[in-house]
Amino acid sequence: MGFSSRAGRAYACQWGAERTVFTGSGEPQSYAADEDDYILMGRCTAERLGSYAAIIAHFDAADFAVPRLSSRPNGRRRAMADIWIQGSFAFRCTAAECALIEEVANAGYALANDDAPDPPSAALLAAFPPDDANARWSGFREAFNDPEFPTIGADFIAETCPDDPSARIVCFASMDDFDAAAIAVVIQRCCPETLAKGPIGFEWAMTCSKPRIGEFGGGWCAIFADRIEIDATNEALSRALAGDGN
Repeated sequence: MGFSSRAGRAYACQWGAERTVFTGSGEPQSYAADEDDYILMGRCTAERLGSYAAIIAHFDAADFAVPRLSSRPNGRRRAMADIWIQGSFAFRCTAAECALIEEVANAGYALANDDAPDPPSAALLAAFPPDDANARWSGFREAFNDPEFPTIGADFIAETCPDDPSARIVCFASMDDFDAAAIAVVIQRCCPETLAKGPIGFEWAMTCSKPRIGEFGGGWCAIFADRIEIDATNEALSRALAGDGN
């Protein structure tokens, strides 16, 4: 039987941070992980459990420490580790393209949270044509690897170009769950005018909290108006070791 303890990040005005714990039996339990939700949960728990000791025991359960995995065949233990995919890059685009990226980001998070997003603009429907006339978000969902979670794969910020008020500087960044494929799709669909002038590229890194063999790497992505080229360092290394110069 497995064990797990994971944290979920908050999303402003949508949901609070939480920690989910599975001790190896029963159902996974969720615990609030930010101050406001913690206080609210504490009040609800007080009403439900009825005693100070029961309340303390309830919140102590959120501190469950995942045990080390059993011994491996060679006698060594494989410690739990966190894997992060990290990246950060910026590029210049038009104000209209930036507005479309922002609309895509907001719609994706709403759909992933089973909320009703604002009605799609004509620009969004043109960039993500519906597969079904009766399901206007169908083309949008299918553009992502996981149609149930069509998010942009990073934090997104934008600001006006200091030398051109009609242009925007757009930045995608994440320190833990950078999704290169999703970001590439969003840029290609939303920035045709910018890509007509030249491609946009970025790199990413995969890091690990433990010195685990094979858990470090990275990759690159080049986005063109008519295609997306993406490659990981392990694939390039395999080709080099095989003597394939391509």
